[in-house]
Amino acid sequence: MNQTAAYFDVDETLTHDVTLFSFLRHDAHTTGQTEQAETFLRELAARRAQGEPRESTNRYYYQWWKGRDVRKICDLAGNWWAGRLQEPGLFLRSDVLARYEWHSRQGHARILLSGSFVQLIEPLAAALDVTRVIATVPLTGQGRFTGEIGEPMIGDAKRTALLADARAHGIDLTKSHGYGDHRSDLPFLSVLGHPHLVTPPGKDW
Repeated sequence: MNQTAAYFDVDETLTHDVTLFSFLRHDAHTTGQTEQAETFLRELAARRAQGEPRESTNRYYYQWWKGRDVRKICDLAGNWWAGRLQEPGLFLRSDVLARYEWHSRQGHARILLSGSFVQLIEPLAAALDVTRVIATVPLTGQGRFTGEIGEPMIGDAKRTALLADARAHGIDLTKSHGYGDHRSDLPFLSVLGHPHLVTPPGKDW
């Protein structure tokens, strides 16, 4: 089988914002930890500004969820997306969503390929009738997040995961499309016949 696929990055490609940060702020609002959340996010920003690799800051992000009940966070994510998707144009990029819908009409496989975590991306995937999700997987124990992750789904890891997905599902890479907004998406875009850069105006690559 030689199936055509479309691989979509999520944060600032399919969505206007970074879901990791927006959802963390939502969680903090519901738990009365808004000040702690802003301090945490400022520390993340400082690490990035000091040149810490994106893979490293992505790992650090998951410390926020350490000890939290997985099921409750899944429910929170579902409710958060349900509210957002009542007005999808506010949160999803209309230009990229139109491309997603075109691929759906063509019968192409649609895969979300995200550095965000799988429990956060799955409600969006369900709403869009996504074929598969490839995302960062947080480690868990006794039903709670440990604060650690396996492989951050960023940079070369996205490329490796895409190639494995293509082998497993008979994807023809020469006919397939990819959508990304950041230089860290270049490795996965480079293996596809139809790469698309959808960087928002004014964003520095």
